[in-house]
Amino acid sequence: MRRLVSFTVGFAAAIALMMRAHRELRVVLVALTGTTMILFLILYLKRYHSFSVLCESEKQRLHNHKVDCPVPPSKSRILWLRIIIILFGFISGSLTFIVNETQRYLPAVELSGVMRTDSFLVLDFPEHYSYSSRVFTKSENGLKVNLSYSSEVALKPGDRITVQVEYSTPEETRDFDFFTYYRSKGIYLDAKAQNEVEVEPCRKRPITLLPVYTRKAICDKLAQLFDGRELGFIKALLTGDRSDLPQSSQFVLSNAGMSHIISVSGMHVLFFSGMIIFALGANTVSALISVPSMLFFVMMTGAAPSAIRAFVMQSMVMIAKLTKRDDDSLTSLSAALLLLLFLNPFCIQDIGLQLSFLATLGLILFLPKIQGKVYRLFPKRYRTKNLIKLIVNNLSTTLSANILTAFPVLVYFGRLSLISPIANILSLWAVTAVFYLGIICIIAAFIWMPIGEIIAVPLNAVIRYVYTVASFSIRVPFSVLDISNPFILIWVVFMSAFILYRITRKNGKYANIVVLSVGAITLSFSMFFTEILFTDNDMSMAVLDVGQGQSIIISSGAFTAMVDCGGNRYPGAGNIASKYLFSQNRFKVDLLILTHTHSDHINGIEELIDNVDISCAVIPDTEAALETIEYLTERSINVICIDDNHKVKINNCDITLFRPIVKRSGEEETMCVMLSAGEFHALITGDAALISERILVEREDLPDINIIVAGHHGSASSTGETLLDVVTPEVAVISVGQNSYGHPSSQVIDRLKARGINIYRTDQQGNLIISIKN
Repeated sequence: MRRLVSFTVGFAAAIALMMRAHRELRVVLVALTGTTMILFLILYLKRYHSFSVLCESEKQRLHNHKVDCPVPPSKSRILWLRIIIILFGFISGSLTFIVNETQRYLPAVELSGVMRTDSFLVLDFPEHYSYSSRVFTKSENGLKVNLSYSSEVALKPGDRITVQVEYSTPEETRDFDFFTYYRSKGIYLDAKAQNEVEVEPCRKRPITLLPVYTRKAICDKLAQLFDGRELGFIKALLTGDRSDLPQSSQFVLSNAGMSHIISVSGMHVLFFSGMIIFALGANTVSALISVPSMLFFVMMTGAAPSAIRAFVMQSMVMIAKLTKRDDDSLTSLSAALLLLLFLNPFCIQDIGLQLSFLATLGLILFLPKIQGKVYRLFPKRYRTKNLIKLIVNNLSTTLSANILTAFPVLVYFGRLSLISPIANILSLWAVTAVFYLGIICIIAAFIWMPIGEIIAVPLNAVIRYVYTVASFSIRVPFSVLDISNPFILIWVVFMSAFILYRITRKNGKYANIVVLSVGAITLSFSMFFTEILFTDNDMSMAVLDVGQGQSIIISSGAFTAMVDCGGNRYPGAGNIASKYLFSQNRFKVDLLILTHTHSDHINGIEELIDNVDISCAVIPDTEAALETIEYLTERSINVICIDDNHKVKINNCDITLFRPIVKRSGEEETMCVMLSAGEFHALITGDAALISERILVEREDLPDINIIVAGHHGSASSTGETLLDVVTPEVAVISVGQNSYGHPSSQVIDRLKARGINIYRTDQQGNLIISIKN
């Protein structure tokens, strides 16, 4: 019986409950569990004591007759013992969490808001930003601290610094939960330097920081061999450093279901150990070398929970071979989880850890069966072919890993990639080649750079192939299921209930075929109704939540237009717009309209171009727009410069482009846009100032409008009384995000409220979708 598995189940369950329970409830849970365990133990001993005596007498009788036939324990006895072990694991997990919280976490949190002078040991190389730098450190009392400072100080791992800091706990922002993220990594505090940093340089590097220096040396060497997104890819693959990987590349890989290849995980650890075994052979020497080498690799790449999990499991396999004992995958997986939770119970909140363990559990439970079923799809004479083996193994592995992770992925990310199995089959061989050739390339570059440069040439080509596979995959219609789509959500709920019903019932001969057929047919209906939903309106207008910026998508029938593409929200305005377009099964922007070329209106264009096709762009014919015009032209996009009024008809929608208005302040000219569908009108003024709005009102015959997109993100210098009194909008939409300008201004809010205009804000309501059907 797998006693460690049962113990780990109780241990993990206790930590998950303790993390969400109040202190009083924790005491009740521990007391109740302890009482229940003692009761079960007493009943177990009372119930099975006579059975044990009987077993011993039976064993003695069989021994006297020279018969080796021990009496196996009954199923009920195994069940009772398993329950007792789970309860014992629950108590152990509860006590572990309480001790960790009281001895490490709470003392750290109590420092929040405290300002004092402390000394810190630098643990990594700093990351530099526009106005500050950040470095991971360890305080004198052993707490890991995320320290930010503004001074131009050169720091390296091993240095000791002294500085006055103000402590705070990591915050949960609108786009990312830094509190949970850092806490799951054992980092409970942020610290901000209040004065100059005093540095005591490291004279002798601690051996514990050798992995960090090795990663830095490898990254520096890779920067000499590669550039662009190829550099970002291979750095992420070999070292876990994704700082040079463009957001557009991360978006493409993520939507293709291939983001795991750039997150150092179990796959990379297995690649690394496999390379050592291949070089030295499957023997005692390779086992002795593999374990410390894998540990060094895991520490160098950041010690992600998924990588630690793979290290523990692979090490147990090696140790089992050395001791000539059978290895049990479930026991190894339980040991890895137990170790991680014992070191830091809060790591159970790490999404990567959860998905990694669920994927591995899926492989353990389902891979052999799925592999056998997939093999039976091919004629017997082809099953021994290497290509068939490669396809079957990759497909079976992907399907097995996704069985238990599909639902959590939907819950956490709101989407699920259907194209992932195919994309992984097409790219996994290339990723394997990049990993092994990349290591050879690095070693060669340290020996003699020209050799590394020669090896880097085919590596660049293979990396580009991986990106091509990912880019092609996300352009397949409905390759990603987004549960924000109501029809897709209904399909997911239906299929989950249907699969659960099939699991609980006795499987018939054609059960799997029935499940696949029902899934495919119902998904087709969902896609059909989705297409009707998105194309049936005269016009749809989506004001996207891109943070401090503006990005508006207009669709009418099969035609798609877009007004501006900029903002400061992660993962970038271009990626946010692409995600919305993909959810509507749209992979092309027929008309890109740029009101002007301020950064917060155009900084997402590069990402947008990388993800979707753009047929034509219109832009004000101004001197300030020359650089943007040149950039778009170089990317083979037809550019039309606007210096007079133009009207564009797209299906049932009219788009009026007003000639650019010159601001008296001498700032950049801006172009206003009006959208019309029947009696509906919406006005977009870009960053038009009050004087520009007055010029627009005097120069153009504007109708009463239904919706106005507030100018300049709600700035007090836009959306003035003159414009509002003329166009009398019913609704005002403000595209705004985190900023230091005070947007939206209280003056603008007051102007709108005084006229009874309903206000909607992207920073509060998210994406704002307006559908018009006359």
